[in-house]
Amino acid sequence: MIRKTIGQGESSAITRTSTSQSISGLGATPETKSEVIFLDFSPEGLPQPEGFVSIDDHISERERDPDRKAALARARQEIAAELYPNDHSISAMRLQKGWSQQHLAEVMGTSQPQVARIESGRLDPQLSTIRKLVDAFDSDIDTICRALENTK
Repeated sequence: MIRKTIGQGESSAITRTSTSQSISGLGATPETKSEVIFLDFSPEGLPQPEGFVSIDDHISERERDPDRKAALARARQEIAAELYPNDHSISAMRLQKGWSQQHLAEVMGTSQPQVARIESGRLDPQLSTIRKLVDAFDSDIDTICRALENTK
């Protein structure tokens, strides 16, 4: 197999791979040479604007100040009350406590992307994760299971 990058734009690289291996479903045989093209759209290596700060870093910096941290918590609670008054999902529960996804992740001993997947319904959590949610929210398993069902 030969792999060669043939072009690179600002946001992607195109890699061509030649192979003599059979590719299932494509009708290729060992005697047939096939070409596979990979497109890589990863943002790695892209230049960032001067002074760029990610939103996560920006909020973390702001939360170092106890007054700002308290103000952000109150803002999250106001958002929950205003936008989600009858919502009983995990994200609503989190906002009602004034927590960021990062804070909930820290309380649970997991990562912020994991919390985002739970809140969006893209992840069906295991029992161990449900127990961590119960502990984090000082709640019961029925309330957390209902909140997870409301998320989907």
